[in-house]
Amino acid sequence: MPYLVKKGERTGEVMYIRNILIFFLFFLLVCNGLVTIFAEKISLEKEGKSIDFISVTGMVDRMENGELAVILVEELESEFVVNTSDIDTKLARDVWVDLIIVGKEIKELTINVEKTQEREKEIKELMKGIKEEMD
Repeated sequence: MPYLVKKGERTGEVMYIRNILIFFLFFLLVCNGLVTIFAEKISLEKEGKSIDFISVTGMVDRMENGELAVILVEELESEFVVNTSDIDTKLARDVWVDLIIVGKEIKELTINVEKTQEREKEIKELMKGIKEEMD
């Protein structure tokens, strides 16, 4: 007798495999960026120059003309303007991003989904509290 799959039984397996693939793609993209930075660092060090980089988290404060994203980095007390056509990542207001900065230039930018969702949840809870106080 053939084994019949019940509806929803394989969904968990498919989601697990999907999540693993997403993790490895993310890991591959991050590693690719780091390899590029370290290769650049080694190249400059061979020439007698040094390169310093920093990894920080920032937030997209606003979008200007749909082309420019203004990213605030509280840790550095700085703002960076990124032309959205220069990156593969789709940015929007209030999205948190992880940045690798070399000198004063962003070399790598990835969306920090976890922090973005965490902050959205905090804001919704604060708004709910304010609405309850007003009623």
